[in-house]
Amino acid sequence: MALSLGSNTIIGSVNGSPLDRDYITFTIPPGRMLTHLNLLAFAPDNIAFTSFNAGATSFIPSGATNALFLSGIHITGADVGKDLMPFYDTRNVTTNSLPGPNLGPGTYCWLIQQTSAVLTSYTVEFVVEGAVRVDPSTWGMIKALYR
Repeated sequence: MALSLGSNTIIGSVNGSPLDRDYITFTIPPGRMLTHLNLLAFAPDNIAFTSFNAGATSFIPSGATNALFLSGIHITGADVGKDLMPFYDTRNVTTNSLPGPNLGPGTYCWLIQQTSAVLTSYTVEFVVEGAVRVDPSTWGMIKALYR
């Protein structure tokens, strides 16, 4: 699915027994970026694994596939109301982490998996914004501020 500019809300549920995962494949068009992934709801409070990887498919989490994820984190009910994107850089539990709290143009897959035998409902908001334009004529002024 192509994410539209602004808010894109996804509501789902995952269960740890039998093991159930949601894979959401999406495309960020040229000139745009995913800037926020807000966790709006997560109940009951438990631990879930979420991750991003490049491309239209995802991987089953394991030690053998750890390096294939762009970044993966654990989330809990304490994260409701928070933007998860910075956590993919600072709180990653996979080998890799995002270089910053956003994703540029491309096709990605987002995975969410419940880590125990609990049916968990979630609501996430993917927020897409226009990429920040860079005006080369301003770089000299910016550099002068840091001299």
